Amino acid sequence: MEEYDLIVGMIADDSMEMAMNDFQHYNITDVGLYNSLKEIDLGLQVVAKSKFACEQINILESKPLYGQELQKAVAIARHNRQRGSQVLEKNKLKFRNQGVYLDEIIQYEKSYFSTNEWRNEYDEMGRL
Repeated sequence: MEEYDLIVGMIADDSMEMAMNDFQHYNITDVGLYNSLKEIDLGLQVVAKSKFACEQINILESKPLYGQELQKAVAIARHNRQRGSQVLEKNKLKFRNQGVYLDEIIQYEKSYFSTNEWRNEYDEMGRL
């Protein structure tokens, strides 16, 4: 990802941190994790990775939240966390036998890169 200025991905809140933790501890498959992120649908986020990308950003407005606005934002965040937890628990079961667990991905990658198969693919693309 070094060559990219921007990364676009799904927004993840605290409940998705729990999902990532479950994925790292082999409690949910890649398919379950993906579908949880997709179902929560908090929108997209953009990360500016390079100096060039950061220099292109123009902040149009910012303002602190107080009173009812702050309370509303806190309530929405709490609701999203609760909903995220429910979606995660549902998808752990729903996608239990679909996809692969993190240890299987790691094992595949180790196996793949221990052969010259990846070199052949990169040679065909003209990248080596």
